[in-house]
Amino acid sequence: MALTNLLIDIGARLIVTLVFAVVNALILREIAVLIFKLKDQTMATALYISLGVSLAVLVFSFFPIITLLSIILAILTSVIFIFLVKFYYKIDWKKSVLVWLVWFIFYIILGTIVILISFLF
Repeated sequence: MALTNLLIDIGARLIVTLVFAVVNALILREIAVLIFKLKDQTMATALYISLGVSLAVLVFSFFPIITLLSIILAILTSVIFIFLVKFYYKIDWKKSVLVWLVWFIFYIILGTIVILISFLF
């Protein structure tokens, strides 16, 4: 019984991770193409970055929820995102941070919209 619950938990986290990776890649690609006009406009590059960040989030999701640890893991995830953007898009650090900032603001707006919709229904 406990093993079944563990497998269900891991399976659910994997599904959420994969969905997050695809949605994140779509958003990242649009940010890269529309706002920053980066040379590499392929979905594959955005998906590589997104899978890297999603894998980090998946691993971090198994840590217990402790406020300080959560803050450190969120910062680490952001650093991983910025590094992967710099590495795969071959841009400087400043532009990588700007891509992350636009992505982060977009997710705050998207999260706010989802919360507002959930309160309506």
